[in-house]
Amino acid sequence: MARIYLRKGKGDTRVAKLVDSPYLADGEAIFRISEKGIIDAK
Repeated sequence: MARIYLRKGKGDTRVAKLVDSPYLADGEAIFRISEKGIIDAK
């Protein structure tokens, strides 16, 4: 079972951190929530 931690980033961004997954490497993704849905912050 994987765990995804969500936290508030700078400004209107959010950070999703993947940990404890047996199949995927640990990592982070920065994203924004807009009127169109979830979009990449980069």
